Amino acid sequence: HGLKTLAVTNVKNSSISRVCDFVLYTHAGKEVAVASTKAFNCQVAVLYLFASYLKSLKEDVDYVEEESTRLLEVSNQIEGLEIDGQCQEIANLIGGEKSIYMIGRGLDYLLAKESALKLKEITYIHCEAFPAGELKHGTISLIEEGTIVFAFATCKQTLPKMLSSIKEVQSRGARVILLTQFDDIQEAFLTIKLKSLPEKYMPLYAVVYMQKIAYFTALCLGLNPDKPRSLAKSVTVE
Repeated sequence: HGLKTLAVTNVKNSSISRVCDFVLYTHAGKEVAVASTKAFNCQVAVLYLFASYLKSLKEDVDYVEEESTRLLEVSNQIEGLEIDGQCQEIANLIGGEKSIYMIGRGLDYLLAKESALKLKEITYIHCEAFPAGELKHGTISLIEEGTIVFAFATCKQTLPKMLSSIKEVQSRGARVILLTQFDDIQEAFLTIKLKSLPEKYMPLYAVVYMQKIAYFTALCLGLNPDKPRSLAKSVTVE
């Protein structure tokens, strides 16, 4: 239809870069693992920078430098994480599960979708992400005594409703693993306490925990997380 297209990719001269009009390279470095944290985070970071550039054009103010500084601060927070022990503990807990569910609202739902994807593709455990607000439309019938539910609560605006959704699954016997930066909220089976960051950057930060959990779970199951079955780094068929 004559529209201009923009590719966001890590690999120079890849197919998508040849068919699109413009390219933004993420410069994430060599990708080895299929569950690649840096590929996801760099794509999100590039889109944040692009959005700040568009905002600069509209308001005639340079927001790109400010956004770059904030993203570097998030990167430094991630680099200093020492979470292997906690992630290994959770991996040991969920390694024998047949089904796992993840819930969130707003940005947290998108974080849940990425987390579920990484867990299922390298552990082969059935895992689905659902918008927490849609639980009552059928999804909650899947929750039974002992079901593992990851709940993401990083957005202040949606926190009260998110806590209500958590109570709903707990009342049906779910073991909730909660990821949040907020203090003094309801008890969960396990809580991963996140550092406080501006909310729009929380997915970049929290996803590292989830991808580490997926990685250690794969190892617990004797699987090679770098070579999941039926998956490849380069997709050559439509």
